[in-house]
Amino acid sequence: MDEMLETFTDFTGRERRFRIRLENTPGGLRAEAVEDAQQAGGYRFRVVAASGGTAEALSTLRSRMAQVLNVRHL
Repeated sequence: MDEMLETFTDFTGRERRFRIRLENTPGGLRAEAVEDAQQAGGYRFRVVAASGGTAEALSTLRSRMAQVLNVRHL
């Protein structure tokens, strides 16, 4: 399993750090991002790239994260 740290900015301008993991599964390559937060209840994202490509999995994950983090949830 590969792991990396990335920082994303939310709609308020706050920077959020995520631990991103890649793992091969029977359904394809799974990419998961878990917020590296001090408090419980941080963001968590997970996608599966059926083709098993790293670039596809990371691109899909980052797009999903940007969609959610750039919207104010009421």
